[in-house]
Amino acid sequence: MSRQAQKKAASRTAIFLCSPSIGILDNWLPVLIKLKQFDPKINIICAVSKIGSVQAIDSKSHLISLAETVFSKTVFKSYSSRWLAAPSLADAQRVASRFGSLAKMATVEAKLKNRPSLLPIAMLYALLIRTLDRILNWNIRTFNASELNDVSAILYDVYEETKDYNRNFLDQVSGVSRYSICHGINIDTDPIIYRGAMIRQPEKIIAYLFSDLERPYYTGTYGLQDTQLVTVGVPRHDDDWLDVMGAGANHESNAVLPQSYVLLISRSLSAYLTPERKRRAIGAIKRAVIDELGMPLVIKCHPKERNDGLYDEVLGSENLGVSWYLSNKHPFSLARRSSFAITFYSGVAADLVKLGVPVIEYLDLVGLEGYDNESALRDDKGEPIFSLRFHGLVRGVSNYENLKSEVEAVLSHRDDAVADLREQYSRKFAHIDDASKAVAMDILGMFN
Repeated sequence: MSRQAQKKAASRTAIFLCSPSIGILDNWLPVLIKLKQFDPKINIICAVSKIGSVQAIDSKSHLISLAETVFSKTVFKSYSSRWLAAPSLADAQRVASRFGSLAKMATVEAKLKNRPSLLPIAMLYALLIRTLDRILNWNIRTFNASELNDVSAILYDVYEETKDYNRNFLDQVSGVSRYSICHGINIDTDPIIYRGAMIRQPEKIIAYLFSDLERPYYTGTYGLQDTQLVTVGVPRHDDDWLDVMGAGANHESNAVLPQSYVLLISRSLSAYLTPERKRRAIGAIKRAVIDELGMPLVIKCHPKERNDGLYDEVLGSENLGVSWYLSNKHPFSLARRSSFAITFYSGVAADLVKLGVPVIEYLDLVGLEGYDNESALRDDKGEPIFSLRFHGLVRGVSNYENLKSEVEAVLSHRDDAVADLREQYSRKFAHIDDASKAVAMDILGMFN
């Protein structure tokens, strides 16, 4: 064995690629904690690759407090795409949040780049951002590619290999073993689009699946072999992890929230949740929940969601803290007081079902060319839907009338609604005792 190979074999360093957002920690953290428990000498570095994502970190949350015990350091991209290093997630968040002006300038630059006639101005903005970044962050340590030489494993979501903002980073570790857990909870049975050409050395990848139903998606989309797929279920639904998060929820005070409410799991604007469709959905929810039931609404925003002004517009900014609330508490905490939940399509629905909360998904894809087509999944009414509704893991609605009917059914027969959703959960997801331990031990086998 060569000296370089011996050095590689001796390395016990792994990179956790925290992408596309900090939300991926929900799925990976129970595994990361088991890795450290079984092998305290393993060095795990958190890499936040998408510019601006580190600002979404809530350093006071129980999840982040647990994560701080796992990572030796956090590396992240500045607004000029320089990799910076910080001793913790909280420190990285503080550094990234100090210079709001850079964030605003980066937003302007991104818009200018999309207009060819304004490209020279965009280049000027880029130069100014790079200069200011170096001046303002002169005392922050940079993270060099040479520091990746000792890395033996990448822990991530294989989906992130298709993202341009990860390409340079992953090129530096192209020969390293890679282990994948999806960044959200879903059973991927959506129409398959082959992306295998974007995957570096696919033979180096092991993907852990929530359900055997996902196997055709992973083989068809990423070109992985069936032998590279390990079905484990949902690590964050392990009994011991639910206990850990439940204990943490006791320390996340809900004093500013009502004793009982309807929980809305929100989502950022997208091709299928356009401003008009989101506005219409919020209006329907306001009418059915706040106006007619007289119940308060607690909104949990998505990690990538930015204030689009729609909640203030539709619900009334003057009513914030009266009939509706915003909360950054963990869904496991928010679930405790919720009568039922509504989502705009979210894997958090599976968490809520596991915790005994009935879930209604409000999503209208009718007439959207990219989603209402011959390859779309459809419900019994022929409407295009996504996989959570297709697999019966949520109660689906696409307009106010449907929502009102489902709300009445859930409130009248809550236990039956929960039982129905839990039955589908049991049928579709795999069930392995201590899934996070199984994944951790599998990864540690590579080091040994």
